[in-house]
Amino acid sequence: MQTENNYYKILFFALLAILSAQRIFHLFGVIEEPMAWRQFDTEFFAYDFYKNGIDLFKPSVSWMGAYKTTILEFPLISALISLFYLIFEPSVFIARTVIFVFFLGSAFYLYKLFEKLYYRSLASFILFVYLLSPLSVYYSRALNIDFPVMFFAFAALYYFILAADTEKYSFVIIGVILSTAGFLIKAPYMFIIYFPLAYYIISKKKFSFAMRILPIMAIPVAAFIFWNIHTVNSNNNSPDWYFIPGYFKFTDMSSWYFGSLEQRFEVNNWERLLTRFGASGITFIGFPLFLTGLFVKLKDGYNRKFMFWYSAGTAVYLLIFFSLNVIHDYYQIPLLVITAMYTAAGIDFIYRRINLKNDLYNRIVLTFILIALGVNGVWFTERWYYKPDKIRNTAAELIKKNTGTDDLIIASIDLTDPRDPRILAPAHRYGWAIRISDLNRDLIERLQMEGAAYLSVTGHLENDSLTKYLETLEVKGKTEIGSNTASVLYKLKK
Repeated sequence: MQTENNYYKILFFALLAILSAQRIFHLFGVIEEPMAWRQFDTEFFAYDFYKNGIDLFKPSVSWMGAYKTTILEFPLISALISLFYLIFEPSVFIARTVIFVFFLGSAFYLYKLFEKLYYRSLASFILFVYLLSPLSVYYSRALNIDFPVMFFAFAALYYFILAADTEKYSFVIIGVILSTAGFLIKAPYMFIIYFPLAYYIISKKKFSFAMRILPIMAIPVAAFIFWNIHTVNSNNNSPDWYFIPGYFKFTDMSSWYFGSLEQRFEVNNWERLLTRFGASGITFIGFPLFLTGLFVKLKDGYNRKFMFWYSAGTAVYLLIFFSLNVIHDYYQIPLLVITAMYTAAGIDFIYRRINLKNDLYNRIVLTFILIALGVNGVWFTERWYYKPDKIRNTAAELIKKNTGTDDLIIASIDLTDPRDPRILAPAHRYGWAIRISDLNRDLIERLQMEGAAYLSVTGHLENDSLTKYLETLEVKGKTEIGSNTASVLYKLKK
């Protein structure tokens, strides 16, 4: 039996090494799709901190001209990235490495949490599934703040549970610090952990201790309320640039966060979510194991109530922030915990049968399952993710080579809006993003009054009057992108 266990340890750690190595390979290169938009905002916060100094209360985006400041989240992660920029110079590799380290931290605390509450084999399989899900494979090294927040969530829950067991205030303080950081950055992910925590406190009959620490536990919520008030006040002070089509201030975002009640009753939305999560979360190979894990018993002496309450919290999160989940695939990252728990329960059921019967057939089946899941997670991600945007990257490079770091740029392309960083951010320039169909001489001249010095046009112009106006401008650079597309950089008249 010891030889058997050693075999699975070697196989397990080999697969973990392969999954980690695949991510390390993708720490290099440019920021890719999907969700490059969101990644560029995170990276540009860091770049601006590197260039102008860290001010957590005034993060700057690339698409607000010389005004710069728009708050999208508490920019703690970008500030940490900028510290490494000061040591090594700005690079996508450095930024991704910081995110990847947070991801590894989240994996560590997820394992520790379930090892403490359940047992080692289940915790190991949970860790394995968490690492191999395509959403995890891609976003664990993408410049999104989601996995850093998952780190804060898992670590906070772990220390809160230690506090409930030992009634030590030191663990409470650690948990509060971690959960405060998580709430400030992305509160929707954090409140999930209070469902299983409440269950744990009730099951252990720690009511007196819970009441004593309640004022301290309120600190993360109070910090979030304070930050939200500051965010609204700061964004409300943005310039009144309503002459820019599609422009708005980031103040009342409730419709964006919550959507409408009707959205939750649209079958197409649920089909989209289930299909996406089936492919990128559970994976279709893992789906039978997930279903198995929903019904099989765990090892003797362990109940599933903690897992149930974690699932309940996640379901509430999904229903509240339904619109964001439909629009953005990375909002399903908290659901990876549910995937990991129940898929791992299915795998663990087979593993325990092997230990019970020492059955060669079951050993072969489990080996195949682990390898197939790992290979499928990597293959699916390589097939559908990591898509560089050649057109926008080329336009950004043209701007970077032909303008100064303090020049303000109007970046115009199809399929954009005033909040789009995908040309300005990789060029590390400030300016405005304008859709080509919205571009006209009057808009250009009004942005010149705001400080615009250059105009970048990538794509085809159908406005004859605009074409004639551009012919009067000095061309500072031009790059052909394929046979039908070009990016042209114009110097605006003083």
